[in-house]
Amino acid sequence: MPYEEINSITIHYKIAGKGYPVVLIHGLSDDLEYWKYLNDYLKDYFKVISVDLRGHGKSEEGEVEYTTQLLAEDVVKLLKKINIEKTNIVGFSLGGHISLEIITKYPEIINKVILISTSARITPDMEEDFNRLEESSDKGFVKFFDCIIDHILPEDILNESKEELEIQKFKLAKIRNINGIHKAAKSCKSYDVYDNLNKINNEVLIIYGEDDTIISKTAINELVNNIDNSKLITLKNTKHNVLIERNYDYLKELIKDFLYEN
Repeated sequence: MPYEEINSITIHYKIAGKGYPVVLIHGLSDDLEYWKYLNDYLKDYFKVISVDLRGHGKSEEGEVEYTTQLLAEDVVKLLKKINIEKTNIVGFSLGGHISLEIITKYPEIINKVILISTSARITPDMEEDFNRLEESSDKGFVKFFDCIIDHILPEDILNESKEELEIQKFKLAKIRNINGIHKAAKSCKSYDVYDNLNKINNEVLIIYGEDDTIISKTAINELVNNIDNSKLITLKNTKHNVLIERNYDYLKELIKDFLYEN
């Protein structure tokens, strides 16, 4: 499996397919396997690079505190090491924060951008939930999972998958790095790229679940109203995690077509 030494830690990543590059950046507490379904589709059209953020998946945690700038720097340095000069980028949630850090600080290496369930900052109407996520992540993975799961999936899936989710929670508790998750959750407090949004000239696709209770509509409107060349797609009966089965076929074509168009 590919690893690179970046900023004094080992970063794990995968490359699949050939063609113009696209980087996939997962969200808080996830790993690169979050993208498996999308990766398996996009690799027929692009060179797909998926990354485990530090403290997530098979990437090392490191000893320092996290900022979204540091997480973005990890990705940028990885791309340089594997000789990616310019790429499309897709970021989900925290991965969207990192994508925005990259596009506002290293615009020369980014082509098109897809932002999924993310924001330019933690707006006042989001602070309470983000504080709760950070506090729960300091009490262990089970507490964190219980805190976040109702925000992630719609009611019908929660009800249908109740037993399966309980089993998954305890399985994940054995393998997830809760210290890395807690550091990443804390990094959101100082995250703010709002004042740089109007400098983004790239084509940007914003994807949002209309029932998302982590990212507010206020935050989505900030993106849409301040990024000139942006387009918003809103998904019905969807919360924070838009990559649920009923959205798969639509989203894979939407994402491929957006990235593929000249």
